[in-house]
Amino acid sequence: MTITTASFRAQFPAFANVAVFPDPQVDFYITLAYKMLIPDRWGNVLDEGASLFVEHFLTLDRIAAAGAAGGAGG
Repeated sequence: MTITTASFRAQFPAFANVAVFPDPQVDFYITLAYKMLIPDRWGNVLDEGASLFVEHFLTLDRIAAAGAAGGAGG
């Protein structure tokens, strides 16, 4: 099973705001997660790992955006 933008947002409601986390951004990180994570290493927790990968990079993007806008950076 592969996570989708909808399933990711359901699992992590903090990322449900499409104005803050647009679908193309979430889709990009989902695609990247499945390219970067090695299925044989992750086994039956690959989707969970992919979800956490996406969450991590969306959070970093948000921190970077806040820093660029004069807010507290990371």
